[in-house]
Amino acid sequence: MKIHGREVTFLHSVEADCEIYAMTEGKIEVLEKKWAGDYITSQRTSAEFMAALSRASENAKKFEDPDYEKRPLTKEEAMTLDADTFGELFNEAFAAWTREKPTIETTPKKGVKKTGKR
Repeated sequence: MKIHGREVTFLHSVEADCEIYAMTEGKIEVLEKKWAGDYITSQRTSAEFMAALSRASENAKKFEDPDYEKRPLTKEEAMTLDADTFGELFNEAFAAWTREKPTIETTPKKGVKKTGKR
C-alpha cells in the first residue's frame, strides 16, 4: 500500500516475531487483549505491530539488494494516518502476520475447456 509516497510492505519473519513477542512479554494473548482494549491502547499496539512487520520487510529487501535504501513504516508515521488508511494498512499487516494470501477470482477464457488434466 502506498503511504507518504512509497510502497509499504510487511513480512512475517523471525525478526518480526521477536519484536512482536517482546511487545507482549512472550504471551501472544496479551496482543489480542491490547487490540480488544481501549481505543488508545489498540491503536498504539496496532501501529507498533505494523512497524515491526515493516522493519522486517525492509531489512529483508536490504539483504537482497545492498544498495536498497530502507524506509520502514514507523509507529509515529502510522499514527499520522487517517482512520481509514490506518485500518487498511493494518489489514495488510495482519494478513502478512497470518500468512494469508490474497485471492483473486478468475473466470476461464471462452473456448477453453477445463479437463482437470495437465
